[in-house]
Amino acid sequence: MTGSETGTLDARLLSVYSFIRHGSTAVDVGSDHARLVCALVEDGVCPFASATDINFLPLENARAEISRRGLQSKIKTYLCDGLAQVPPNSADDIIIAGMGGELICKIISGASWLCDKNKRLALQPMTKADRLRTFLYQSGFEILKERASQTDGRLYTALSVAYTGKKRTITPVFAKIGMLPLDPSPEASAYIREQAHVAQKISLGLALSSSDTDKLQSLWFKKLSDDLISIANGGDYCDFRP
Repeated sequence: MTGSETGTLDARLLSVYSFIRHGSTAVDVGSDHARLVCALVEDGVCPFASATDINFLPLENARAEISRRGLQSKIKTYLCDGLAQVPPNSADDIIIAGMGGELICKIISGASWLCDKNKRLALQPMTKADRLRTFLYQSGFEILKERASQTDGRLYTALSVAYTGKKRTITPVFAKIGMLPLDPSPEASAYIREQAHVAQKISLGLALSSSDTDKLQSLWFKKLSDDLISIANGGDYCDFRP
């Protein structure tokens, strides 16, 4: 990430940038300003790339940025929902960033050609990362690596994902933090602690209920919080991985 254009990317997008394979063709779904694909092409990571958006105005913004940088011959744009208009053979690495985890699941589900062991997905969920991780493993994908980042005081995670064809169930702990225990950065530790805090808050709220079901749920969330804190403090993580 030493190219001249990465300075236009914040830490969240830089984490996604770091997962794109050198020499691959990339497509950025919902690219908005197209700065990420522009940086990938200008830095020589990708010889060609594509950018999509479901809305006309954001795609026009992307086209304006691509034109400003003189990259019209190297970056193609598509006005479409998700990957609906993108030819399967036009992208090796697929970027889906800056949107909710459930929407990312929907986009992946709508493109069966992503079930290809030669493809790589670079995903960055803004919300519902636990549901995204669960969906990926249930659908035969595997998380190769995760990287945490912080931008404007908010913590994010980015996932590098490959298709294996092996469908698996993951633990609640892995659904919450994925591969982040293997990321030595302070942002990863902070992300894990944040997830523990959320689980603890839910547990305390449920504990106030008179419902026996809620009280059992409170204990479940307390156990989840305790496990996450233990991992954040350097505890054993192996038992929670798929």
